[in-house]
Amino acid sequence: MQNLTDEQAQFADRALKFMAQMDTLFFDRVGKLNDGIEIETKRFNYDVADNEVKVARGAVIEKAGRLTIITKKVASELQQETVWSRFFALDAHPKTPLCGMLHAAFLMQFRADGTSSLGGVVGCDARYAH
Repeated sequence: MQNLTDEQAQFADRALKFMAQMDTLFFDRVGKLNDGIEIETKRFNYDVADNEVKVARGAVIEKAGRLTIITKKVASELQQETVWSRFFALDAHPKTPLCGMLHAAFLMQFRADGTSSLGGVVGCDARYAH
């Protein structure tokens, strides 16, 4: 965060705290629904980004996952260079065929040109419901 302005650093700090809080709330709830969980975390470090995947499996929520991506450099001409970037996504796949997958994603970026972006989406993908 050393390359951010004071105002940007404050927003980035709030975003990191929000992501940590959502991670805790999400996996705590999955643990309660599943009557306990085992969590597996894997990290994948690439030239363009560092990814961290956290997954829990169980009887009620068959698979719950969290993905965090820290972008280090642009991977395609469609992207702009960022000074600081975080992508955070939560997914829950219930065991029941009557409910679709829940997906929530959040992206925050500060770009080298001084612009920034913040966006997110929450939805339920009914394609996975039977």
